[in-house]
Amino acid sequence: MDAPMTHSARLLCCLVATVLPVGAAQAATIIVDAAGGQDYTSIQAAVNAAASSGDTIQVRGGTYDETVSISGKSLTLQGAGSSSVTIEADGSAAALAIDGSGTLTVSGLTLTGGERGLTVRQSTASFDDMAIEGNSTAGNGGGLGVFEGAEVLLTDCEISGNTASSPYHGGGVYVDAASLTLERCELSDNEAVQGGAVYAEAGEVELVTSVLYDNTASSHGGAVRLRDGATLSASGSTLEGNSSGGRGGAVSIEDSDSSWSSCTFADNTAATGGGAMHLSGHLSSGSTVDGTIEGNTASGAGGAIWAWDHDLLLSGTIEDNIAPGTESGGAIYASSLDLELSGVTISGHSALNGGGVYASSGTTVTMSSATFSDNEASESGGGLYSTGAVTGTSATFSSNTAGSEGAGAYISGADIQLQASALQDNAATGAGGGLLVRAGSLTMSGTTVEGNSAAQGGGVCVIGSSDPDAQVSVSYGSISSNVASSSGGGLYTDSTWTVGMWGTTISGNSSGAWGGGLYLLDIRAVSLKVLEITGNEALEGGGLYLGSAAGSVAWSELSTNHALGDGGGAVLSAPSGGLSFRNNRVIENDANEGGGVYVSADAGGYLELVNIDVVANGGGGVSLDSSPASDVINAILVGNSGVGLAADDAHHSGSLAYNLLYANDTDWGGELASRTGTDGNLSEAPGYRAWSDDGDAGNEVLLLSSSSPARDAGDPSLLDLDGSRSDMGSYGGPNAEDGDEDGDGWARSDGDCDDSQVSVNPGQTEQVYDGLDNDCDASTLDDDLDGDGFGHETDCNDEDASINPDAEDPYGDGVDQDCDGADGDAPEDTGDTGEDPDDTGEPEDGDDRDGDGYAFPEDCNDLEPDANPGMDEVCDDFIDNDCDGAIDASDADCLGGRETSCAGCASGGRSAGALLGLFALLGAGVLRRRR
Repeated sequence: MDAPMTHSARLLCCLVATVLPVGAAQAATIIVDAAGGQDYTSIQAAVNAAASSGDTIQVRGGTYDETVSISGKSLTLQGAGSSSVTIEADGSAAALAIDGSGTLTVSGLTLTGGERGLTVRQSTASFDDMAIEGNSTAGNGGGLGVFEGAEVLLTDCEISGNTASSPYHGGGVYVDAASLTLERCELSDNEAVQGGAVYAEAGEVELVTSVLYDNTASSHGGAVRLRDGATLSASGSTLEGNSSGGRGGAVSIEDSDSSWSSCTFADNTAATGGGAMHLSGHLSSGSTVDGTIEGNTASGAGGAIWAWDHDLLLSGTIEDNIAPGTESGGAIYASSLDLELSGVTISGHSALNGGGVYASSGTTVTMSSATFSDNEASESGGGLYSTGAVTGTSATFSSNTAGSEGAGAYISGADIQLQASALQDNAATGAGGGLLVRAGSLTMSGTTVEGNSAAQGGGVCVIGSSDPDAQVSVSYGSISSNVASSSGGGLYTDSTWTVGMWGTTISGNSSGAWGGGLYLLDIRAVSLKVLEITGNEALEGGGLYLGSAAGSVAWSELSTNHALGDGGGAVLSAPSGGLSFRNNRVIENDANEGGGVYVSADAGGYLELVNIDVVANGGGGVSLDSSPASDVINAILVGNSGVGLAADDAHHSGSLAYNLLYANDTDWGGELASRTGTDGNLSEAPGYRAWSDDGDAGNEVLLLSSSSPARDAGDPSLLDLDGSRSDMGSYGGPNAEDGDEDGDGWARSDGDCDDSQVSVNPGQTEQVYDGLDNDCDASTLDDDLDGDGFGHETDCNDEDASINPDAEDPYGDGVDQDCDGADGDAPEDTGDTGEDPDDTGEPEDGDDRDGDGYAFPEDCNDLEPDANPGMDEVCDDFIDNDCDGAIDASDADCLGGRETSCAGCASGGRSAGALLGLFALLGAGVLRRRR
């Protein structure tokens, strides 16, 4: 029986009545203590006694040997803390079962020893500070089961050491047609056949800043298993040290979708494929994974991820995952899906094929800001192996290796497009150091190929296709410093239908056989335009080896290339159809023979060399070998050591006409008698703007002066672009690069240094800071007007050479000479205000050390610029701002503005603070709880 109500309790009730609405229902608080002395010693008894809605059950510390079931009630169940309150079940039922209730809030409990730790059905429930551990079930969900549309939230919980015995799933958690959110939770050491920590089927799971570690599945999904239309969303979570006896060391997904943001997968192990993740089938969009995947191990393919028919977007870092050397896909194995790699680094992997990524059987690969580095394939595709289409923007392949082909990337039977990308320092023992494409097309734009090595195609190798749509297209990039022990130091292509290269630099490459820069063989249609082929070397064809091809090489410069044998600049061999080498400049190359250009095996007369400059080459200018019908027309051959123009047939039938040969060791040679004075051939100084044989091709200006004998002296059947008779040399003829493409009225031969810009020609006035040499005068600076070596972005005065970031900046002259935003070594630079002349560190009369305009002693705090007689008092900064001797609340300025009010006092109401004070005065225990 309840004790009589005391006077103080009656008084409190009256006071409460004044602040609570009349008729408001009062929820009860029920206290449970296993030691006795409170309302109940059993949690279940308290649950039974609670009303259907709103009551709170408080459970004090202790161990409660019981199982608890809540059905049809909305309650708050508060334990004293998971480290203090334990519900110890006997294994016959769940430690806590919730069924058909409204909304429940549960906290501060440990659930252990149950046939399941926690069961929630058809309810909305939130749990905080829960430990669900040491439970075991001969069903699904050893720790927690969420069923039949339940919506469950767990925060700051631990689910550990639970087991779903064979053949059941979800050692820690099982979700079926329900939703579960785990926030800041730890799931560890749980075991099941599938889904060691979490198993979800046709449900929704969310992981927020949670950790799943050391969980085990004897089959699939060491930590997580999703099936049959489940979805998972994870953020900021870690899956570490989990293992599976089948697929997916951490995660296995089948016919479901997932999203992982800023997550970590580390040191997980799978007995088959997918050390971190195994993905098969999808619900809608597949999976998105962002974060770190490292140190995972698979005994099958895909050290990090194995995926089939499951679209996948990856970003973050994927490194040092392990797959066996007999399997493919050291990091990722992908089949029949769209694989998108965005902002991802894949490094430190090895496999049979596809050291980084293996993509096969209908997979497309799209890359954006993706990096493949330090991956290794014992066969092919050190970074990437793909039999499906590949597209890359800002993709980088660096320091990958292959025991056979394609160290950076290997593409077979498919096309690859690379834009603004890089292939660097990759090495293959077979073909294609940076990239190998077999029976497919290659398109590269703005891409760097540098420092790669292979047997053939040190930089890039493209092998054969009978498909007339197959092509090689390379533009606006660079291929440099690559090495081939056989042929094609920079690029090798054989039996490709079409090859087109435009605006590309090929430099510093080398090969042990043919084509130091480029090796192009058996090409149906070749178009090489506006190339800079420089500083390459080979046995034959130092810059270019072009064989069995038809098409054209135009508007290009071949310079300082070297061949031990023939063709320092280029070898043009056995053309298969009409082939023109026109409007090119061949400068300071060297070889044993044909230092500039070596032509061989053109008995049919397919080849014509028209309007070319061949200047200062070692080993001769142009050599015609077994090419009795080749044409050389409108060429200028000047200053070559050896023979300017040589042929091995004294009765050469091709046209050798309208050429200018001058200052060669021998102008005409081999079996060829001099033809100077016949067929329009000349022997006079060419009248170039500038040229010299000095080993530097960069200072030759092969534009013709107005008085040059080569002007209007070319083949009269050929016209220059202005309609006049053709000039000799590379700026003459109908196909000259010397046109006025930008329509500004200036041709290249007139001095237009950029024929793609209307605002650039010798008639313009220099416009500063536009990035253009508007007047084509290199001495007129665009970005550094004062010539002090600093552009306007760093030079704070670009019209005064004495002002720049390297200048001395004396203090006190009112000028910021070093552009650091201060006048010399001012206080902002050194910490010394300059207002303490005796440097004692002590305030003295007249000092203004804080620079606020008030000197000591008038300034009461001369180290604080916010304190001086001119300031207003700030009422909460603990400083005497106005130097009146009073600080903050003690200052009358602050007292005058302070408001002291009591909400409700005027109407006689009691404030919340007053009411709480009255509660304290009345003391604890005056209210009796409803039982």
